[in-house]
Amino acid sequence: MEPINLFEIARVNCPHLDGRFQTVNHQPLVSEFADHVKNLGLVSINMRIKDLANFLITNKYLNSYEWAEEQSIILGRPPEDILKEKLRDFYERRVSFDRTFEYGQNFRYGALNTGGAGCTYYGNFSILMRESFPINLEEIAYLSGDSLKYFMRLDGHPDIENIRQESSAHSHRHYLATLKHILAIPSSNELEWPIMICSGTDYIEAIFVQEVIPDSIKEIRLPVDEHSRLNNLVFEGFDRPLDIHERAEVDAFQTILEKIDEKSLSLIEV
Repeated sequence: MEPINLFEIARVNCPHLDGRFQTVNHQPLVSEFADHVKNLGLVSINMRIKDLANFLITNKYLNSYEWAEEQSIILGRPPEDILKEKLRDFYERRVSFDRTFEYGQNFRYGALNTGGAGCTYYGNFSILMRESFPINLEEIAYLSGDSLKYFMRLDGHPDIENIRQESSAHSHRHYLATLKHILAIPSSNELEWPIMICSGTDYIEAIFVQEVIPDSIKEIRLPVDEHSRLNNLVFEGFDRPLDIHERAEVDAFQTILEKIDEKSLSLIEV
């Protein structure tokens, strides 16, 4: 089967999202919610502490395929074997999804974010991209949920028909978000909206191909309690021996702080 252009599917669905939105726009807070997403919605990527430190050191954010290729050169092993070990139970579905689409092995994954700590399931550090990211808005698509959780059929292949209905281009991401949360919006308040849109495990997935470099970053966000825990761990290191895992965490955190200062980035508590 010829690879499918995911970005074209997302563009084609925009008029349908427009029509669906007009049928619900009379409900309380709907237009305000849509404006909130349109005005504030940026792409974010959550990372674990070690991954963020490595990214800021190397200035490279590798997707799984690129990482496997790099490790293959270092270890002298087939990249596909390394990829299987990295993705584990997700391997079959991730590869099936990506290889169905044009440029699939160049896909990078993030989330639509209007504030807060992002998808903390993937890491406590939320890397928020600039308003200008991606440069080519023709090469980003949004899905109403996690691609592997909601857009795979039982036979292990992507559910293309579902994707056709639940995807959008950048221009209509606010309609996609509004339609996803339409039942909850009328009884919600604006302070809840960032968490509704992007929380620990529920989010609107952003799929793009542009490389992520430190210059792409607007700011780095970290939950207040996690920031406090890491700071306390740094000071504890002066009073007691840290175990190997604690020492690695402290070293990574100090590297992150140094690189943030060096690159004139911001670490924001949320």
